[in-house]
Amino acid sequence: MCRAYTSLTRIGYLTLFSSSRSNRAKPYTVTELKDDVGLELNNLTPFKTPLLNDPFIAAGIGLAILETYVSLTFHVPFIFFFGSTLTLIALDKFIFNGIINDYIVDKNNKGGYKERIGVHEAGHFLVCYLLGCPVEGVVLSSLEAMRDVRFGGLTTSVSAGTSFFDETFNREIEQGSITKGTVDRYSIIVMAGIASEGMCYERAEGGASDEEALVQFLRSINPEK
Repeated sequence: MCRAYTSLTRIGYLTLFSSSRSNRAKPYTVTELKDDVGLELNNLTPFKTPLLNDPFIAAGIGLAILETYVSLTFHVPFIFFFGSTLTLIALDKFIFNGIINDYIVDKNNKGGYKERIGVHEAGHFLVCYLLGCPVEGVVLSSLEAMRDVRFGGLTTSVSAGTSFFDETFNREIEQGSITKGTVDRYSIIVMAGIASEGMCYERAEGGASDEEALVQFLRSINPEK
């Protein structure tokens, strides 16, 4: 894959691939962030939807009310509905990778949910491209992830994501020594989805898992200066 990207770059098809790789990361203050793109730091903090505003939770409450009504009206044991609902939730989470949840959230947002995911992943894709890290694939839903073996196929827990490869990162991991430049590049790519959302919507909603993955990675290494 890396050779393919390199060959396409040489013959002029990927003119901007790796165009920003040689640029050194520099400290970026909160003031500069506001002056350059008009965003506060909290605009780039993934927003957690309050439980009562979560469409999946709202749907669950509505279903519980309906089940209670049917149970009392038709004298059907409530435990039957309760067990059926728990089974459905468990199947969606552990077997179908949250497909039902994605559908409910997207319908509640009139398609805006998928659009936001697209913007988020586009941020990862663009920065990978500019920093010279070949992108293997992009998925925008749980269903797409289940259909794509690169994201785990039927055993995946991915709901959306961008798969990329950093040859330098991989080599340094094998050697057991990671340079600061590599850490900076990885960090920029991982946080690019949040930045993309912030710039397009003035507030990031997704990206909590990106933050968690980056924090865990940084805790596991001691990069060279």
